[in-house]
Amino acid sequence: MAYYLAMEKGKPGDLYLIGSEQIYTIKECLEMLINLSLVKDKIQYQIDQSRVRPTELNILVGKFDKFHNLTGWKPEIPFQETLKSILDYWREFVEKGYY
Repeated sequence: MAYYLAMEKGKPGDLYLIGSEQIYTIKECLEMLINLSLVKDKIQYQIDQSRVRPTELNILVGKFDKFHNLTGWKPEIPFQETLKSILDYWREFVEKGYY
């Protein structure tokens, strides 16, 4: 619905962020995906400090006020449900041999 509203009410060339007020770190997202995994007991991860930039932002928050004020849209689907949906899509994609 958000993308439909962006096409219907947005100005061509304008930038609109579509999101929520909830903030998740990459670590939290990774842990949610691992918990949704069929083999979560076999998955381990570690941070490669050589790949962490010294100027890495700990928090980067995109505000979607502009889009909300224009359209009245707000998120209805919980983030965890969205992650599960994406993971299920890719599971099916792989099972069908598309990848």
